[in-house]
Amino acid sequence: MHISTSEGPQQGATPMPKLLPKPSMTPVEDPSLESHIKNLVLTMINAMNTRDFNPSSPAWKPTTPDFVSEPSFHMNYLAVSLHDFLRLFDEQTRDHPEYFCEVKEVNVHVNSKRDHAVCFTEVETNGLPIGIVRSSVGIVEFVRVGEGEGWKCKKYRCMPGMEVLGVPDEGKGRKGGG
Repeated sequence: MHISTSEGPQQGATPMPKLLPKPSMTPVEDPSLESHIKNLVLTMINAMNTRDFNPSSPAWKPTTPDFVSEPSFHMNYLAVSLHDFLRLFDEQTRDHPEYFCEVKEVNVHVNSKRDHAVCFTEVETNGLPIGIVRSSVGIVEFVRVGEGEGWKCKKYRCMPGMEVLGVPDEGKGRKGGG
């Protein structure tokens, strides 16, 4: 999470430590590469929000054949392939048609060899169930593939946030996370 203030650190306050990427990962210095990877992730999120779950769709083409999605806080499954990931989201959105993800922040980091990238995407998930907003960070890993193939998504993970905003889940008096 990025926290900044216009006032700077308060006198006597302990400064917040900066969370830095792993030593082998550095923030992208090539704005065109950062924009490209960010655009790939935003295209996938848009496909989910518009219910485009066809694995042949252009939104899902930049994935490796061995793409894997790890379990998410709102879906109870083992790690799955792209085909099963899209099938599960299709089922979820049929059960919860109000579901959508709102992107809050995107950060891209690329390793020093420039053959692996990680995109941290802060999102708010809405409508699962109605009235509940869940914060989470999607961690989307990309690899540079062969000559002319560019960057492809290899893995997706979701780190749930601590807060849940909204009404209690279905009148059970529960306001806990997923």
